[in-house]
Amino acid sequence: ERFFDANRTMMQNMLDINRSLFEFVDARFKSDVAAFDELCKCKDWQEASKVQARFMSNLTQQYFDQTMKLTEAATKMLASQRAATRD
Repeated sequence: ERFFDANRTMMQNMLDINRSLFEFVDARFKSDVAAFDELCKCKDWQEASKVQARFMSNLTQQYFDQTMKLTEAATKMLASQRAATRD
């Protein structure tokens, strides 16, 4: 039974990670489309440069945040697997 509990826990954790990745990719895609739309509306290079700088700042923050979420999820998964299989 302990084996099945460990597998069930692991599968739930993997599902949570996959869901988080899907949500991240969805948000990134929407951000990319919005930035492209903004760039298309720019009237000069200075405006385009500001849009690009804001886009890169947001992109960097979103990747950092997602990395932290994945690190926390992996740590949680390892801890729960360790607890489930401990004698």
